[in-house]
Amino acid sequence: LTPALVRAQGAAREIANREKELAALRNEIETFERKLKESEKRERSTLERLDNLERQVNLIRRLIKKLREQEQQITNDIGDAKLSINELETQLESLKSHYARYVRSVYKYGRVYDLELLFSSKSINQLYIRIEYLKRFSEQRAKDLHTILRNKSDLEEQNERLQENLDRERRLLAEKTSQEASLRQKVSLRQRTLAEIRVDRRNLQQELGRRRQYEQEIERIIAK
Repeated sequence: LTPALVRAQGAAREIANREKELAALRNEIETFERKLKESEKRERSTLERLDNLERQVNLIRRLIKKLREQEQQITNDIGDAKLSINELETQLESLKSHYARYVRSVYKYGRVYDLELLFSSKSINQLYIRIEYLKRFSEQRAKDLHTILRNKSDLEEQNERLQENLDRERRLLAEKTSQEASLRQKVSLRQRTLAEIRVDRRNLQQELGRRRQYEQEIERIIAK
């Protein structure tokens, strides 16, 4: 074989080897391009999921804020109801004490004091007024007692309802707080996953870039 023919055969083998290398490289490039598309798809899906989770977290946080405001309002209402009940109990004790003094006076003096008060009237009109006063005195105290007891009973029922509402609000608040913590954990996990996907995507892009550059070099070698 002539030197020229030997060189030609060596060049042909070199070209064949380079073409095989180029074909393998292009298969690798296709694989990396496919992986890169899958990585970008996972990134978009993870971003969408992360956005949904963050919206849920924000909604839960607003709900928790509202529940805490309602809890505080109910607590304030319970405090007001208890104060009102205490005031009524004070009025009730005062009324009972007044009744007790009145009963002791009647027991001690009988109706003498009332009779003296009536007979000491200086006119028929004054006598009539004093009779009405003594009559209405007992009636009014009975009405006062009834009113106080009724108001106290209403307030105690209201206080029970408020306490039930408060217990329900606290249970719901605990449930939503737990739900918020769970969502925050999911957000944290998704963020880590997203970071890993982005690192993986950058690595794929770098590897793909190197292989494309190598592809161009082989193409130039074959062309020469």
